[in-house]
Amino acid sequence: MKRLIVLLLALAVLAGLGEGVTSKAAPASISIWTLWAGGEEANFKVVLAAFTARTGIEVTHVAQTSEGLKVALPAALMAGTAPADVACMPWAGLIKDLAKEGFLMEVTDLVDETEFSPDILNWVTVDGVLYGVPYKVGI
Repeated sequence: MKRLIVLLLALAVLAGLGEGVTSKAAPASISIWTLWAGGEEANFKVVLAAFTARTGIEVTHVAQTSEGLKVALPAALMAGTAPADVACMPWAGLIKDLAKEGFLMEVTDLVDETEFSPDILNWVTVDGVLYGVPYKVGI
């Protein structure tokens, strides 16, 4: 079964365009689900275009609703399919639950953990394994 990468980071960081992340061999195309629509989606598409220009990797962005990420995504994973390669979502608890169920890909080797606060990374770490990187934090 294909595992989903659920990250709390911008796609550019995943590709190694940001600080603290190393790049691995990547597929020729990927899909990403986010909650971003409207102006946020327009801005994100600028980032995606720069990502594609730099890496040659085509990206299909699918703007989702909260229900799409909270309900449809876990249901698809439980049915044995990963409808997206990457998902940006703001729910650390859901990320941890999906990781514990074996649905997510480990990203420990992709991230230089010294570039981030350990407290922040604990939000997306299960049993010492990193499954995401927060890209935005509000308190």
